[in-house]
Amino acid sequence: MRAQAFKIAEGEEVPGAILSRLKEFNLRNGFLTGIGGLEYAEIGVYNPATRSYEVYRHRAGSGEILEVGALQGNYLLKPDGELSLHLHAVIGSGKGVFTGHLLTGVVKPMLEVFAVEIDTDLSKIFTHRWLK
Repeated sequence: MRAQAFKIAEGEEVPGAILSRLKEFNLRNGFLTGIGGLEYAEIGVYNPATRSYEVYRHRAGSGEILEVGALQGNYLLKPDGELSLHLHAVIGSGKGVFTGHLLTGVVKPMLEVFAVEIDTDLSKIFTHRWLK
């Protein structure tokens, strides 16, 4: 097992920036955690009846941020060589606390992320992520 810490800077978009860092550090299978802030977030909540995500959009007000109280997820290298990232977030603002899949977001002022690489081929366990 090994760990890698990295910062996602203000204005960068997630999950793309996180995927870029995972590739930069040659991370292939593991989990991540983080904290920080966003100016915009799209949070998806899975609806089993429709088998789709209901998307909730949140934008920080003037002079505010969406506080990321928890960023959790995992990543794996699919058999086709592409990284798959599964992120959840708990964000808060003066309007309340929201949680679900972090589909997209714009960072403000930063995200502090820790990725922990494990010695397990997660693509063999989480086949639902690439088998359709």
